[in-house]
Amino acid sequence: MKKFLIFTISLLISNIHFGQVFTNTYSDPRIGTTGLFGKKDKVKTQTLSELDSYELRSEIKNESIDKPFQFGKIRPLNLSISSGDWENITNDTSVWRLKIISKKALSITINFDRFHLTDDAEMYIYNEGGIMITGPITSKENNPENIWGSSIYKGDAVIIEIKVPTISKEKNELHIKSISHGYKEMFIDKTFGQSGGCNINVLCPLGNGWVNERNSVALVLNASGNEHCSGTLINNVCNTNIPYFLTANHCYTSNSAGAVSNWRFIFQYWSPACIPSRDGSRSVLFNGSTLRANYAASDFALLELTQTPPANSGINFSGWSRSATNPAFTTGIHHPSGDVMKISQDNVAPIKTNYPGLSGNNHWKVDWDNGVTEGGSSGSALFDENHRIIGQLHGGYSSCSSSDLRDWYGAFDISWTGGGTNSTRLSNWLDPNNLGIVTTNTTDVSTLGSSTSSAYILGSDNFCSGSSQYNINPVLPPGTSISWTISNNSIGTITPTG
Repeated sequence: MKKFLIFTISLLISNIHFGQVFTNTYSDPRIGTTGLFGKKDKVKTQTLSELDSYELRSEIKNESIDKPFQFGKIRPLNLSISSGDWENITNDTSVWRLKIISKKALSITINFDRFHLTDDAEMYIYNEGGIMITGPITSKENNPENIWGSSIYKGDAVIIEIKVPTISKEKNELHIKSISHGYKEMFIDKTFGQSGGCNINVLCPLGNGWVNERNSVALVLNASGNEHCSGTLINNVCNTNIPYFLTANHCYTSNSAGAVSNWRFIFQYWSPACIPSRDGSRSVLFNGSTLRANYAASDFALLELTQTPPANSGINFSGWSRSATNPAFTTGIHHPSGDVMKISQDNVAPIKTNYPGLSGNNHWKVDWDNGVTEGGSSGSALFDENHRIIGQLHGGYSSCSSSDLRDWYGAFDISWTGGGTNSTRLSNWLDPNNLGIVTTNTTDVSTLGSSTSSAYILGSDNFCSGSSQYNINPVLPPGTSISWTISNNSIGTITPTG
């Protein structure tokens, strides 16, 4: 009798865990003329000249709901560690600082194309006066692409500051390739954004009962830091913490969108009160993603975030329905014009139809009864009465100044099969084992299984001849690598298939 020996196999799903950083939007009393940690009043400064008004006017696009909301002009830079100044604040601690001024900018966003911090470094970014401060930014933000992007800071000046043991200072690497010079007012009396007054804050009564879903919605900032869209973290049938993110294809294909590896995702960004609308006290910023699938006909793009939300983040993964049946009513949660999170609702059933100017019944048409959408709302989810995603915003006519409040959302059931390939459909990412599940529910990340976990072979301990079937438990998502080992090849062999 041949004895077939099976040993436990451990494997890792290739989803790398990184940190998350917070941007506080209130004055930090630690920041004075010398910054957070420095002693010298003077900070080495790189100053960019004021942009020509004609150049800015030519930068502004014809705005419509089926384009990302553009608010800034890209200004190329070539700044590294050598562009700033080091200062020894104790015998064994050093501080590096650099100030960037883009004259007359209404906001600044920073784009790094080289980014590596040592494990003992802390980086902070803040605007002049310290009204907005991000940090600590640590080595948890390091990534294989060696890139990173900041949040948006009010005003025409930002300061970058790093505190690190002197012995490690030469091991930190930064290079700034560009900034976004904001030419649209994004911060008005502590109100983030400039959406129309008929938009409804998500903490208003209309948002009652939508707490779980709002915790899955993010404002998306593109690779150049000059355009906004919206989108939503979305659950998979395996209930694993794989951070798939649904947005619009036209946000991905926008001329200035750039590689999604440097997109930024700002979660939980809402006014802390219904009225008056105010900027949130902090935003949860995740950096980087990978495109998994996209399809123009239903205007969807599915990304996977580089950073996995931790269990204590309060973030949720929204459920979805791929049913083609008309829901009773619909709700949208989004960031119009890059504003704090808003909510809209249509109290009647949507209609499956074509997108204006295109063929095919690939979209849900809504006609808002409460609230509207605007540029920047693109890619945001449309939910049915069961709080499940049934589509994402492509475009439409609605705005606070329009009498036509119709919008069109690419239908989830169409996107499910998409163009028939893994790179053009949702099905193999959200239901990798083809279980045929039609709906999922919104789930808190703390209850989801880890996307880095152990798996085991299940089957008979031994058999005499022929073959025997063995299964992997739990069922694994696509892209998983498995290492097979056996203690004695003269006793038995494993021939994996599938």
